[in-house]
Amino acid sequence: MSQACWIKLPTKRAKPVNFTTPLAKFVANEYQQDPGLLKEAVQELTDLREACVVRAPEKHESGYKAVCKYYGRLTALSQRFPFKTSEPWDGVLPAPIGLEFTWEDLFASTAFFSKKKDVALSDINFEKINVLFCLGALQSCIGAISNYNSDEGLKTANKSFQSAASTFKAAASEVHKYYTDPPSNDLNPTLLSALQLVMLAQAQETVWRKCSLENKPAAIVAKIAKQTAVYYHEAFKTLKQLSEVDKTWVQLCNVKYLYFESDAHYRQGMVEETQEKYGMAVGRFVAALELARQAQGLAQGSGFDVQRHINEVAAKHRTADKENGTIYLQVVPSVGALPLVERQSVVSADKQLPDFTSKEVMGDDPFSAVVPLAVHQASERYAEQRNQHIAEKINRLRACTSKSVEGLLGMGLPGAIQVEENPDSVPETLLQHCQEVQAKGDIRWLESKMENLPSLSKTCRDMLDEATAQLHTEAAEDERYRQQHGEKWTRERSEVIAAATVKEINKFKTIVGKAMESDQQVVGKYDHIKPAILVMCKPADELASLLPKAAASAGAGGSAVSRLRELLTQLDGLRDARDGMEEEYEGLKAKDDVAGMLLEKGSSVVEATVFQDQLNMYKALDNKVDELVATTESVMAETQHVFQDFQGRGGAVKSERQAMLSDLEEKYQVWLDVRRQLEEGEKFYTNLVELLSRLQTKVQDFCMARSMETQDFLSQLTRRIASTPSETYGGAPAPAPSGPTNPAPSGYGYQPTASSTDGAAPTPYYSGYSPTGGAPTTSAPSYNQQAQYPNHPPGGQVGYPNHPPAGAHAYSQAPPQQQYGQAPQGYGQQPPQGYTQQPPQAYGQQPSQGYGQQAPQGYGQPPASQGYQQPGYTPQAPYGYPNNQGPPSGPY
Repeated sequence: MSQACWIKLPTKRAKPVNFTTPLAKFVANEYQQDPGLLKEAVQELTDLREACVVRAPEKHESGYKAVCKYYGRLTALSQRFPFKTSEPWDGVLPAPIGLEFTWEDLFASTAFFSKKKDVALSDINFEKINVLFCLGALQSCIGAISNYNSDEGLKTANKSFQSAASTFKAAASEVHKYYTDPPSNDLNPTLLSALQLVMLAQAQETVWRKCSLENKPAAIVAKIAKQTAVYYHEAFKTLKQLSEVDKTWVQLCNVKYLYFESDAHYRQGMVEETQEKYGMAVGRFVAALELARQAQGLAQGSGFDVQRHINEVAAKHRTADKENGTIYLQVVPSVGALPLVERQSVVSADKQLPDFTSKEVMGDDPFSAVVPLAVHQASERYAEQRNQHIAEKINRLRACTSKSVEGLLGMGLPGAIQVEENPDSVPETLLQHCQEVQAKGDIRWLESKMENLPSLSKTCRDMLDEATAQLHTEAAEDERYRQQHGEKWTRERSEVIAAATVKEINKFKTIVGKAMESDQQVVGKYDHIKPAILVMCKPADELASLLPKAAASAGAGGSAVSRLRELLTQLDGLRDARDGMEEEYEGLKAKDDVAGMLLEKGSSVVEATVFQDQLNMYKALDNKVDELVATTESVMAETQHVFQDFQGRGGAVKSERQAMLSDLEEKYQVWLDVRRQLEEGEKFYTNLVELLSRLQTKVQDFCMARSMETQDFLSQLTRRIASTPSETYGGAPAPAPSGPTNPAPSGYGYQPTASSTDGAAPTPYYSGYSPTGGAPTTSAPSYNQQAQYPNHPPGGQVGYPNHPPAGAHAYSQAPPQQQYGQAPQGYGQQPPQGYTQQPPQAYGQQPSQGYGQQAPQGYGQPPASQGYQQPGYTPQAPYGYPNNQGPPSGPY
């Protein structure tokens, strides 16, 4: 076997690039975000580029991983910013970022009219393709320096050469995609295809060397050698067409083609010897010897040794020819008459490239904090559609649970069979329920949570009243100056500019009001179950003494009791499965991020199609919901049939013991429901306070901007008066009132609540937790798990909202034209005309997807009609969020 001799490519070198300045400018101007968000990520990207492509990377696995990481970061960056490419700008704002990337051309010709040694283009695709080239070149170097005399070294070389082939193939595809003419000689698709063939040939050669070292059967080695020769021959023919490539590569490919053709004939000859085809074998050895001598004649200066192979083939030929001439006397065919040797390829250039943007390759996405405004808006629209879809499924599950519970309670189950099974002792199911109630804080936990509800709701009302009062004061100030200066006070009225914000505040007030109604419903339900829960908190022996004794039973139920117990156990399992579906949906939703697809497809995306494709990820869970509902209905039908048989045998006779057991079971289910609602309510108010804090900041910024604009407008007005002759001015202005005594303009919408007038907010009836008129009007509770919370919010929302997912933002002013259109106006689903949608009847809908409506003109900027910009003033972003960003949106 000859000594290995590989073709390896040097990695390309690039000139440094300044990412910081253009990205910071773009973020500040177009996304209205703090450029400081990108400082660390951009610096890390710059350092990574310096190490990978400005300087030569390490010819080692660590160097390869570093280049992959840079390519992944570069891809993530290009998904979040519109960079200039070779394609002309379509005029849609924002304008793309122009960054010039300079790379050396490895195969620049020396001719007068050839391309320069360095090629500079303002094209992000040019940068990415060059990095792909570097990856392929680096893999060729790693494969070439591997230890080809060891099994592990040959595996490494094989993997590297195949990866290089796949990378060059991908680079050629990218060049075809973006360029009519290649941007540089080394990115010529023909050259890249030739390099792909070279790498495939060298990968196939490593397999041949491994087979030779392990003395594999000659028939196998012959096929491997034949395919290796084919690869080298195709590479030779392609490279020969390219004048700029290294001529030694062309020479080496031709030599190896002849060498492996020779080896294929040689190995096939040994196979035919074992088959007693001695004449054919001699012909093979003759062909092998001729090809080997041709290779030796061309190998001078290539570093590839053919002589050892010639000696081996010549010796074998002499022996075989002598034996055939003296013993076997078979006809020796000419070289041209020999059948072709079969071939077998064991390598491919179709290997999947790494997922460069995955966490395993590039680490955490450093640019996740910056997502285009249009993608945020589209993501919010998708989140609303997705949440409605999930809510419909969860509501269906809860409705199924409620229906089954009603059916069981109507039959008096499980109390009827508990009387039969435990006529004197406490049923095991009841003991388990009592232990659960006691372990979860018994009655004290419920009371502590309910005592906290009034203060939470009052905090929200006070925040809304404060924001309303600030807007009212600003509007009154504007009206005072308008009356003072008359028609010369030409700026936009406050009630017009702040109308959207006022509508937003009023919507929050409605939500808080409905949440308070839900608080009172929870209090009523608690009052209804309190006596029973106190009983369940007692010790087991005391509980047993409280249960009425059962009348003598003759075991009337018989086998029906056993079957009913089995069916109830099965219903318990189905209930657990239905409850678990909510967690499964939430877990899948946590992984559901449509932003990546929207970023990848850009303006070519059809939003409805993408949303539907994304929702298909829930299809398996949706099918499971259908299956659970159908199974539950089937088991309930059988339960009713068996219960009728149980009644026919004299069972289910009403008794005091059965009535008390059924009542305790019912109150336990309501306890589960109340506990869940209190937890959801606490989360709701916590999230609402955070949203209202941002709303307050937004109102404060608006009032500050209007105040500064007022002072500047007064200064301009004073200067105009001073420069105008008194006889043409029209008289002195009316004296200003001593204070802002004028009320807010009509239609402004200021309606202070009790907390803004007398300091005492109206609170629900909590004192003593008195009932609100009997049992709560809710659906019947479940048999051993949570009950459905009544009156779910409209639009498919379920109960209290969960915490808002990170990454959704609201925007304080209208964004520039983007590919996904304008932001949705308002919260969640936008009503056709204003905010006519009725608020929820239960623990309110989460204040939907952040402040998605367009902020009123004048918030953080002067009115458009004035064309004025306050010098030196930069409006603050609400609650620490950059401009055009806002609070995370809630899922419900």
